[in-house]
Amino acid sequence: MGHSLVYSQLYPFQGLQNYTSGIIHHVRLTGLEPDTLYYYQCGDPSIPAMSDVYYFKTMPISCPKSYPGRIAVVGDLGLTYNTTSTIAHLMQNNPDLVLLIGDATYANLYLTNGTGADCYSCAFPNSPIHETYQPRWDYWGR
Repeated sequence: MGHSLVYSQLYPFQGLQNYTSGIIHHVRLTGLEPDTLYYYQCGDPSIPAMSDVYYFKTMPISCPKSYPGRIAVVGDLGLTYNTTSTIAHLMQNNPDLVLLIGDATYANLYLTNGTGADCYSCAFPNSPIHETYQPRWDYWGR
C-alpha cells in the first residue's frame, strides 16, 4: 500500500494553460528477493481504476558470475519525438537496470507576471526564483 498525489498549477493570467499532473503513485517495497520477477498494478480496485499489469525483476546477488549486467543510464530525456526513439532504443538493448538520473519533467517557461521567459535565465544562483510558481527541480531551475 502507498499513496497517490496529483500536482496542479493554476495561473491567474489570461492565455496561460493550467497544468495538472497525472496520478503519481508512491510505494515503498520491502522484503524483495534477489533475481526475482515481480508483477504489479497501480490504482484503486474499489472503483475499477487499475493500470495494466507491469513487472520488474530485482538484481541478482552480487558475485563474480552475476556481472557484467546491462545497466542503462539516461537523463534529460525531454518531451520530443526523440524521447520515444531514445526509450525504444534503450529497451531494445534489454537492460537489467535503468537508472534515470533526472530531468524527466519540465516546468513551464512563464514568469509569475504572465509573460514568457527563457528558463536558462534562472541558472544564476544568486537570483531569486522568479521563473515559475513551482520550486526548482534541477540546477537550471526548470
